[in-house]
Amino acid sequence: MIKIARIFIIALVAVITPLAFASANQAYASVTICEVSGSFCVGAPTIGINDPVKETTGGRLITESSTNGGNPFKLKFSADTTKCVGVNASNNTIVKSCTDSGVDWNRVIVSTGHIKWRNVSTNLLLTGHNNGSQMFVDVNGCSPNCFQQFDH
Repeated sequence: MIKIARIFIIALVAVITPLAFASANQAYASVTICEVSGSFCVGAPTIGINDPVKETTGGRLITESSTNGGNPFKLKFSADTTKCVGVNASNNTIVKSCTDSGVDWNRVIVSTGHIKWRNVSTNLLLTGHNNGSQMFVDVNGCSPNCFQQFDH
């Protein structure tokens, strides 16, 4: 009986230990985040700090990273995961260090199944104009010509 109890405890420890020390930063596969009704994706021609995040036809590969498997997320550039999609004081999207403010986003799944990205610092939504310009954050349903729903 004692031998069975020891085996059970050893097996239990073997299962629990990896879970207790698992990485606190959960990342999902690299994806392109594209406007549902538009022709563009979240992109950046270059990913230097403070470079603009723009609508581009191909987009950049983005890794959606979370510390708890849910909101908030960091939208990390897969080419350099120390850099994230962030927001500056003018509410424009720029490349920022992932340790800076303005880089946390809440994923909001809307009734159509598409995704809206709400910036935690500003409480505004990731937005594009479907014209290849710099992306920005704005209120829900902004106009004219605001694209705020995204898919992978």
